[in-house]
Amino acid sequence: MATVKVFGPAMSTNVARVLVCLEEVGAEYEVVNIDFQAKEHKSPDHLARNVSNRRSFHCICSRSSLSLGLHD
Repeated sequence: MATVKVFGPAMSTNVARVLVCLEEVGAEYEVVNIDFQAKEHKSPDHLARNVSNRRSFHCICSRSSLSLGLHD
């Protein structure tokens, strides 16, 4: 599995949930900190990553599989 990039502050509840799932299935990941106070989530670079303008993310994991997806 390719390394998953998780964008957001690692201490946020939502990012922490994703990290727990990734740890549970043994996936390789990298946390890319996004400073919301500095409005980095509104920067053109970050918005370019989110081309579909979706905001929600779900992570379903078990010991044998990992399902990552975006939804509106």
